[in-house]
Amino acid sequence: MKKNLAIALIVLVILVLIVLVVVIINKNKAKNFSSFKPTPTPGQMAKELSPDQLPSVWLIPRADKHEVTLEVKEIKNANSIEYELTYLSKGLSRGVVGTINLNGETSITRKILLGTCSRNVCKYDEGITEGMLTLRLRGPEGVIKITAPFDLDSKNYQLQPKGWLIK
Repeated sequence: MKKNLAIALIVLVILVLIVLVVVIINKNKAKNFSSFKPTPTPGQMAKELSPDQLPSVWLIPRADKHEVTLEVKEIKNANSIEYELTYLSKGLSRGVVGTINLNGETSITRKILLGTCSRNVCKYDEGITEGMLTLRLRGPEGVIKITAPFDLDSKNYQLQPKGWLIK
């Protein structure tokens, strides 16, 4: 009986020591992460652009909100546009990304599916009402990054973007 009690006591002490070591390691990791400060990339400068320097952007939802039409007009000095549409669907973060080569075009229209399709079977993201659109216009002068929140329940589909020229 005393032998079993001694073994149980030794196992308990070992478990307590393991828990203490794990707590100390995790505490040090959290401390190291909180002191992390990002370092800017040398040579990159961002300049905020006025609304008249940005293209006009519309995001028009289909009636069932399973697809949106992205319209970008008055595009200047860009070779391509990268888009990123992020939103919540049933409480989960979702998104769509893509690239459009402009080939000299100054306006584009693209349909963007909010979900996935495989072998002609589509699974749509449901319950989407709002999110964020990010555009990156790449051209000879650098990258223009544009962000705009969107609300699919709104009847005003023209977005009010903010933009920065990144050199």
